[in-house]
Amino acid sequence: MATPEKDTTTGHEWDGIREYNNPLPRWWLTIFYACILWSIGYWILYPSWPMISSYTTGILGYSSRD
Repeated sequence: MATPEKDTTTGHEWDGIREYNNPLPRWWLTIFYACILWSIGYWILYPSWPMISSYTTGILGYSSRD
């Protein structure tokens, strides 16, 4: 682990607490991007947008009212 003297900071400091410029962990970024892809797929496949008298059906045409 690097010592605070060797790490770079963003220049922000408040009450003696410095903000370090560290990248996010790879596992966190992977899960974050997977969630974005999942939401786009869900948005395309299932009903999602309400309209005035109905809603968009999505590619699968699913309806909980049927």
